[in-house]
Parts: sequence; C-alpha cells; structure tokens
Amino acid sequence: MTKVALFSVMVLLGLQAPAAENVNVSLISLSVQIDPAQTSDDFGLDHRLSFTTLDQNNINNEVALSDGTTEFDHAGLMLLEDVDFGDVIPLQFSMDVPFLDDSNTNGVLDFLDPSVAVVNESTSGSYFNFANNSFEPIDAVWNRDAGTTVGTVQISLPRFGLVFNHSYKVPQFSGVFTFNRNGTNLVGQTAFTNVVDPNDTISGPLTLRIKDPANLTFPAGTWSGPNAEVYDYSPEPGDTLEQIESNYLAFLDMADGFPQTPEQDYVFWFLNVESTDANHDGILDLVQGGTTAVRPSMSAIRVPNGIEITVTGTVGQSYQLQTTDRLVANAWADLQAVSLTSSPQKITLQTSGSARYFQLKQ
Repeated sequence: MTKVALFSVMVLLGLQAPAAENVNVSLISLSVQIDPAQTSDDFGLDHRLSFTTLDQNNINNEVALSDGTTEFDHAGLMLLEDVDFGDVIPLQFSMDVPFLDDSNTNGVLDFLDPSVAVVNESTSGSYFNFANNSFEPIDAVWNRDAGTTVGTVQISLPRFGLVFNHSYKVPQFSGVFTFNRNGTNLVGQTAFTNVVDPNDTISGPLTLRIKDPANLTFPAGTWSGPNAEVYDYSPEPGDTLEQIESNYLAFLDMADGFPQTPEQDYVFWFLNVESTDANHDGILDLVQGGTTAVRPSMSAIRVPNGIEITVTGTVGQSYQLQTTDRLVANAWADLQAVSLTSSPQKITLQTSGSARYFQLKQ
C-alpha cells in the first residue's frame, strides 16, 4: 500500500502546465482593390479609370460593400479621366462582384478564397451620368488563378465606348493565433502578414470565447502595424464565429483597415479561424479542450506484477509519461508517449519491487 500511495502522489505533482497552442487565422477584406487602368478610344485619345471610396483627390482603389440602398453589392466612386486634356468625370457607381459560389463548401466565397480560381465570371452594375441625368450600365468580367489573391477584371462602359483592363486583388492577411485555455476562453496573441507584402503586418491580442462547439465570440480590441498603425476592430453586432466545415468565420469591422490613407476605409472584413478534428468526434480541436476537457490527472493502483496508471485528460491530446527512481534534478527519463483515444485511459506497467516515481509531461 505504501508504494501505491507514493505512485499516486508523485504523479499528481508531476503534471506540467499546459503548453500554448496555435491555429492558423486569416483576415479577408470584403472590399476589392482595383488598380487604375488606361485605354484609348476610337480617336486615339487616352482615358484612365480609377476607383475610390473617398474623393477624386484621395484615390484608395477601393470598391467597398454597398450600404444596401442599391441592387448591387459593392459601390464607390469611379473617376474617368481624359489623359490628354486632364478633365476628370466623377461617377457614382455600384456593381456586383462574383459573390455567389462556395464550390469547396469551406464557408469562404470562391471570389475571396485564393485556393479557388475565378474564371470568366461576369457581373454588372451601373453609374449615374449627370450629363444626361440617367443611369448607365457597367459590365465586368473577372479572372484569377488559384493560389493567388491577384487577378484581372475587364470593366466596360458602353456609353463611352471604353473597355479597361484592370488588375485587382482582395486584401488578405494570414497568420497564427497563439493561445492558452482559461476555462471556455482562448486567450492569446495574433500575428498576421499581408499575403502580397511581407512587410505589412498586423498583430495584437485576441480572446475567443466558446459559446458552444459550433460558435465562438470575441470582444472588440486593438491591433497594431509595424509602424505603430492602429487597427481598432470589433465583431458585427450579434454575429459569432460560426463553424463551417473546419473553419470558424465571422464578420469583423475595422475602424480603419487601411491606415495609409487619411480617411477611414477598408472597414469590412472576414475573420477566419481554422481548426481540425483529430479524433473525428465532430467537435473541432479548437474548442475540444474548452468544452469537454478536464485538467489532466493521474492515479495508480497495484496490479499483479506491476501497476495500472489511469490518465484523465483531453481526448486527442498527447503526453509523455516519465519515470525516475530518485527525486533529483535531471533524473526524469521518458518512458512512453501517451495519446489519449479515450478518457479515462488505462496504462499497465510492469515494475520491479523497487519504488519508482511517475509524471506526465505535455
């Protein structure tokens, strides 16, 4: 009985503090960034078309989500410039982008998902022509290869007889969320990097709160850029990070998502948090510990020719069982890896008559 009690006590004292965990995260802008383009008309005169959500003196190339007052999903200001004479015609416009398909059902629309190509997607829109007090059509054809966030869009303005070939991109940042579990809170730090500019980074604190296995919430907070840029962020009211396949997605609002310009712009984003389901139990690993896990523990009893150790912890979590016959520094030796396929899980060890000590290390 004495040796069994010693086993049990030393096992409990040997538990290590949980290690920090990390998952992949991304920020995906719901604005499209369309670079200016130039073309010539039938008379050989050159014209430039630019986009902005600010004014004709502040071009930020943004085509933003519309405010819901038009039939189209995006809107902004087009600036049609006569390059030869310097005249600029500002045109308020709205148009659709290819916001329909999610072919791989991961919750991210194909147009926003770099892993999926965009091939000859046609959309339409309109702008208000003050010269004749009427709305005129816009036609667009979008293309982008898989594996990149940069594509091309052909913008046609039939009223002017002009066709412009633009480069476009959907601003995106990818990175890692490193966290520790505190009950149902996942408390940690994010580190995002612009997928087309490694010098453009966003980092700072983030806390995810497990509402249930399929929904996470997060409070407002502040991140920073490499040159002390400030990114104040907040969730959309009432929205949650909802599980879609192995992702958790939610709308995220930035007070100013593009500090390089003097005004607030690039406001609306997706926050995407990735996970896995290592034990295939239908609950993603990101929330597994926060909803079903208990603090790891061990107990031991004597059995014929050895001892039986019972480990209780998170299913899918891996630990290292260590042993020593004397409690001195650097005496612990790895005995065997323990990956929990159930909880509790029993391990039987053959032992000699001498006293030994055991601990779990995560």
